[in-house]
Amino acid sequence: MPAMRPLAHLALALCAACATAPRSERAALDAAPVLALRAADFPAAAALLDGYAATDDDPMLRVGDAALLALEFRRGARVERQLMRLEVVALPIVRTAFGDVQATLRRTTTGTLTTTTNDGEPHSQSYVMHDVTVRVQRFAADGRELASADVTLYEEALRAGWWPDTDPAADETARAMASMITFSMQRLANDERSLRDALFLAVDPPSLWSLATNLGVLVNVRTAVAPPVTFPARLPGSDGAEVRVYRLDLDLNGDPALEADLLIVKPRGGTMLCGGLVGVVARNPDDPERGVVARLLATRRGAAAE
Repeated sequence: MPAMRPLAHLALALCAACATAPRSERAALDAAPVLALRAADFPAAAALLDGYAATDDDPMLRVGDAALLALEFRRGARVERQLMRLEVVALPIVRTAFGDVQATLRRTTTGTLTTTTNDGEPHSQSYVMHDVTVRVQRFAADGRELASADVTLYEEALRAGWWPDTDPAADETARAMASMITFSMQRLANDERSLRDALFLAVDPPSLWSLATNLGVLVNVRTAVAPPVTFPARLPGSDGAEVRVYRLDLDLNGDPALEADLLIVKPRGGTMLCGGLVGVVARNPDDPERGVVARLLATRRGAAAE
């Protein structure tokens, strides 16, 4: 029996106006930094997670699913390397009763996506998504833990990833799930202090004036549907699948902070937990010598439910 009773609600507003899109004057993707990122520069990587899970067709996330990302922050000649591990630690449940019958159901969240077309007409659609508790940990390259947080993500959004926004044939529901995963990123950047601390390795924190006038730090992600762009090289972790480029911009208190190219595959098996993300190149628009590069180093599938 599917879990349809929503325990939480999200509201996501998207606008078709060009103000929501990445800036058109962005620099072209330079793939070399991703291809140059080596596991050998992260001594603790293999101890945290090693190897890539074999691709499978089970569409469900599992407790124990994990993904390890290598992060390289650059500021001129200064380089700081970190590791980020994602792991599914729970598929939250609720217990309920239907008369005398007791039932255990997956916990759900209802997300409402509101789009506004150029003629100003809003259209809202609600989607029920299954909650997933993911432990996000950051480590120094030598394995020293820097931060850890358990966050709620959404299974349907992770299973879709960003791929639908690169696929002209994707249906409305799949595109909505791509929007939901972007919204999840924005929410975590605003809510999780440890993730903002990582962001500030690539961009400067807002000024005291900006903090005061914005009542703190506000991260906003801007993206737009674009024609498919295929990455010109194979990446470890992609399992030979086609890699596409998905662009988004990140603003900090209203000011442009990062321009990111996400390298994505269609999520399957071990790549579902990271939404199909296999690499990132992000640039500081005001300082070309500053940015962050990431690559998927390892994945794992948890045991299948009996």
